[in-house]
Formats: sequence, C-alpha cells, structure tokens
Amino acid sequence: LCIVTAESLAVTVYEGDTLSLQRISRTEMGAYLCIATNAVPPSVSKRIIVDVEFSPMIWVPNQLVGAPAGTDVTVDCHTEAHPRAISYWVYDNVMVLPTKKYAINTEENSYRAHMKLTVRNLQTGDFGNYRCISKNSLGETEGSIRLYEIPMPSTSPKATEMKSNANKESVRRVNVSRSVARAEPGTERPSVVRAQLDRAPDRDAAHHVYRPPHPQHVSGSRRIHCWRQSFLAIIVLVQVDLIV
Repeated sequence: LCIVTAESLAVTVYEGDTLSLQRISRTEMGAYLCIATNAVPPSVSKRIIVDVEFSPMIWVPNQLVGAPAGTDVTVDCHTEAHPRAISYWVYDNVMVLPTKKYAINTEENSYRAHMKLTVRNLQTGDFGNYRCISKNSLGETEGSIRLYEIPMPSTSPKATEMKSNANKESVRRVNVSRSVARAEPGTERPSVVRAQLDRAPDRDAAHHVYRPPHPQHVSGSRRIHCWRQSFLAIIVLVQVDLIV
C-alpha cells in the first residue's frame, strides 16, 4: 500500500492489506494507491480517494493595507474548506458585488481558494474594514482587512519661494551685464566697479559719496555715486561729456 503526498512529492509505503488512519486531518486527504504483487507479474492496483470534511479556515496575508486616494488597491484572503465553501466580501455590513467600483476574483484549487478584491479609484468613503467570509455545511469563518489612506506628497512652499528668488537674482545680474554691453558707439564704454562700502578710506556719511584722496583729472567730467547694498555696492562710472 502506498500513500502519495503530491505537495511535497514524497511517497510513503506501508506493508499489509489494511491501512488504519487515526485522528485523520485535512493534510491526509488525497489519493491512496493499493498495489498487489507477487513473483508472477503483472501487478494490480486500486486507486482510492480519501476526502476529509472540515469547516472553513482563513489566512489573511496583510491585515493592514494603505493606499492614496484616487488609486486602485487589491486585498486578498486564502481559504481552505471541504466540502467546498461559499466565499464573499463584506464592507460596511453589505455584501460587495462586482461593479465598476469593485472587481472580485477567486482562484480555486482542490479544497483551497484565493480570494481577491480590487477597489478602483479610492475615495474617502472607501476606507475602512473589509471582511472576507467563507462558509460551508460544517461552519463559517471570516478574516478582516483594514484599508487606510496614505496622504499624497505635497511640494514645499519654502523650496518654491527660494527657487523663485534665485531666478529673480539671476535675471537682475543678466540685465546689468546687458546694460554695460550696450554702450553707444563713439563713447567710452562705462565700467563697473564693485567695492565694500565698509572699507572705503573716505566717505560722506550723509550723501554716501565716495571721494578718492587723490582725484585724477581726465577728459570730460565724471560723477561717482555709491548706493548702499546689503553686502556689495556697485559703483558705475559714466562719462557725461566726451571732448573730441
């Protein structure tokens, strides 16, 4: 007599014309092959199917599932039962039926079943507890899955403001460079000098006018103005008249 276990592909052999199974469980259900043989071939065999009836059992892989609003999510349960059980989903004490909102799929194999429920386009009213229920003539059992909302990431306002200020500073520097490059033909190109106000050797505190200690006389007259900035002052030398 041979006992074949298909799950582990192991074969257990018992000698004798009688096989006694004590306290049989669902793991011992399946096909048993009785073989009679002697020194004279051929051998003869008889295949016997043993069914073990038991109430449903449920395993829930993930009892807590999170997803953002507006997305689709799938929850699942694994069940075992014999005779075959009736399996269904319940949300807010109402049986869930296949609709545009819900997709239900059940994969059955022998006494096992894999239940899947997909909730499309999650909204505020879709979050909560979902129950997978399995029942047959010997009993009923259920599993519970809690579906919660995951907040969507948002853009930081501070980071956006810093980027905007950096863009403005870049545009201001480009405009200064372009104004220097657009000097009129026939005139001396103005120059831009940057200096620290705090390091000026001599200055008028009332008008913020920088006066060099030894002025140099050149053709035309030049006026020097210094505007105070936070860190730097831009001193622009502009030729007013040009003596040809």
